[in-house]
Amino acid sequence: MRWMSPALRANRCRARPWMVVAALAAGCVVPPAKPPPPERVQARVVQDRLELPPLGGSGRAMVLRAEWQTRPDGRTCVNGGTIEFPLGLRLANVEACATLQPFSLSGTAQIGLPVSGSLAGFASLDGQRSKFRLETGGAMRPYQIDGLPVELAADRYYLELGFDTAATGSIGGASLSSPGGSATILIEPTEPLIYMAGDVSLPTGDKVVENAALAISVAGRLGFEPRRGLPRRIRPIRGQLFARGSVKLGKYPVAIDGEMVLSFARGVRIGANGTLELAVGLAGYSLNVELGNASVAYDSTTGGIGSFVFAAGSAKGLFDDTPLSVFEPKRPKMDVHGQFRSLRDFHLHVENDLEVRGFSLRRSVLDLTPRGATAKGRLRLPDRMGEAEMRGTVGNDRLFELAGKADLRLAGFNLVGAGLRLSPAGLAVAGKVELPGAGSVEVSGGIEASGQFELRGRGTLTPIGLRLADARVELSPRGAAVSASTRFMGQSFAVSGMIRSNGRIKLSGDTRVRVGPLRGKASLLITERRVRALVEGRACLGKKCVAIAGMEVDTKGRICPVFPVIGKKCIRVFKARRRR
Repeated sequence: MRWMSPALRANRCRARPWMVVAALAAGCVVPPAKPPPPERVQARVVQDRLELPPLGGSGRAMVLRAEWQTRPDGRTCVNGGTIEFPLGLRLANVEACATLQPFSLSGTAQIGLPVSGSLAGFASLDGQRSKFRLETGGAMRPYQIDGLPVELAADRYYLELGFDTAATGSIGGASLSSPGGSATILIEPTEPLIYMAGDVSLPTGDKVVENAALAISVAGRLGFEPRRGLPRRIRPIRGQLFARGSVKLGKYPVAIDGEMVLSFARGVRIGANGTLELAVGLAGYSLNVELGNASVAYDSTTGGIGSFVFAAGSAKGLFDDTPLSVFEPKRPKMDVHGQFRSLRDFHLHVENDLEVRGFSLRRSVLDLTPRGATAKGRLRLPDRMGEAEMRGTVGNDRLFELAGKADLRLAGFNLVGAGLRLSPAGLAVAGKVELPGAGSVEVSGGIEASGQFELRGRGTLTPIGLRLADARVELSPRGAAVSASTRFMGQSFAVSGMIRSNGRIKLSGDTRVRVGPLRGKASLLITERRVRALVEGRACLGKKCVAIAGMEVDTKGRICPVFPVIGKKCIRVFKARRRR
């Protein structure tokens, strides 16, 4: 091919768009003819042929053969003739008229069913008089069969048949029947696919689907696509029947309302998307729940009564009136997965953020089996105290216990290796609290969802080297309250006070003293910087007495008051303090 510039090629393509050969020779890309919009479909009559143009969905034209006559009003009609459709469907004794643009065909006719294909099993309709209409899905939408919505493709043709008698038929090992004394069937003439409203029953007499809109494919080409993730081990489901309605899963107390594909090739296999109603016995109590946005796969050939798995995105009344009601879901949307091998062999798996006694349990997982329930999640404590991974069991008496370990921070204090236990009584905590500048002590107590807490413990503290024996510590949002006994310069003191998370210490205590000429009271003051002993009272040397008010004891255990006449005189009150 001779080289041609892009500009020249574009000009030649625009100049001769109707000349396909020349356009291809020029290197043009000739787009395929676009089908007309469904709402603007124009039919044409050529002798005994009513030709309908191809639509995007079917990809091919449809031809209706009959003795067509054009009336003065522009409509094209058939009076007493026969119309033949693809797939062997025939309408006899037709009284019908069509408008060519936009296309629509309606009237009455006597039905002649094919001997094979989707409609072969509906012998009860053969020879019946029916109202019918043929239009595109776009012209018919929105469409319902007996109040049940059917999703129609806008770019396909559909034939609607209405009968004044009930319809019964069969497909595979299942029988179909329309409720009441009438039936409506919708057929896609270019494909082996029909829709109707009714019930589906098995040879055992069990009704599988109730009050459904049905699509039938004898070849089993209807595929199931789960909206939510199911286990990969589940074999793909391709069936003969599509239904929109309510289906009961075998002998299980389970029903799903939605869209489903049913296969009858080997046993019964069902793939469904919709709302799942589940009622099972669980460790002494009954669980009744409605699961929304669910996908289900059922197989009657596995297990004694079949088996099924499901995944759902929401749950209504999941824990109502059960011991699990103590776990309150914080989000309406949740992940629920389940697997049933029998009524006594199943596993439910629930994921959501929960609230337990006011505490937030994030990324929670509840696993339910016939034996009971287990729970785990990440407990978030108030006021940024910390988080802990919790796990435990839930009994059928509404008793539960979740346990975990974590490093916490309470009112600024570090609680190292704390053990947490969440139960109906509340959240119990035990661990070693670090008191800055004083040491650490084991404490235990409770934390409330409001952020209040109180932990108590006993141990030995050593603020600035002074040993506090049998120190009692009470940890609360105010700080660490401490009470203890100690000896300073040979004197015993009972001290109490507060230790703050910033390292500030303030402890004090008094004791009576009667040493030599001194009668009074000694006070011990402990801070984060120093220990001080102060004395107040009265000291006498002979008849010379002096009042002492808050005089500090020196490192030799003395005070040195000034007596009248005598002058300054040191008195030993305590033992001398040892140098460190």
